[in-house]
Amino acid sequence: RIGANTGNILVQRRDTGELIEEKIPSYIRLALRVLYQTALRKRLGTRTLKLFKHLTTKQGEKFNSEKSVAGIETFIRFYNIDLKDIEAESLEEFKTFNEFFYRKLKPGARKLASPDPVVAVSPADSRCVVYHSVADSKEFWIKGENFNFAAMLDDDRLAEKMHSIAIFRLAPQDYHRFHIPVDGTVISHRKIDGAYYTVNPMAVRENVDVFTDNVRTISILESPQFGTVVYVCIGAMMVGSIVLT
Repeated sequence: RIGANTGNILVQRRDTGELIEEKIPSYIRLALRVLYQTALRKRLGTRTLKLFKHLTTKQGEKFNSEKSVAGIETFIRFYNIDLKDIEAESLEEFKTFNEFFYRKLKPGARKLASPDPVVAVSPADSRCVVYHSVADSKEFWIKGENFNFAAMLDDDRLAEKMHSIAIFRLAPQDYHRFHIPVDGTVISHRKIDGAYYTVNPMAVRENVDVFTDNVRTISILESPQFGTVVYVCIGAMMVGSIVLT
């Protein structure tokens, strides 16, 4: 029964209203326990950050090995992944688990919600929430004590140009490539080193500054329709690499 396991996450499809249950892997549950237990987190201090980074690095190395392909079918079954849209003709084309994780889709597998350039479209298969302001986001969801545009962007002047915020969260089973949501020109790009906290919604609701503490990339776009748009890609526990192509 959907919702019977309180440790999982419920999301709602906007097009049908259907409730979908997200499974949470055991390593994420462990990370959440550490994050929830504020006293434990403070006692561990920087050791928590080093642990998450170490686990993420080691898992990345493991998933880049040829032996990791053995986990692909198990992953597909656990998350009930639909393979009909992937570009590869067979799973044998993937030589590592990571190659499957950042798999490509067939051309045309994802149609734009609107061809009109005044409409910003979703950049990824994701769970999306949009807020008119940071104040709204902190009232309804984000509870990090230090969350604001200046802290997330590490740039006070750029933050003054920002108003609304759209958050697109990718779950493990999702197609893990993301695209530009508006017409425009990329002006600059930079990386900010940081932590590897899980970006699970339960962590975001806690006083853990996921969006301002985690490793992330900042891309600035100039759009004829939207002006200055900042595209922030945030790394997470076990998904720490951000590659722009």
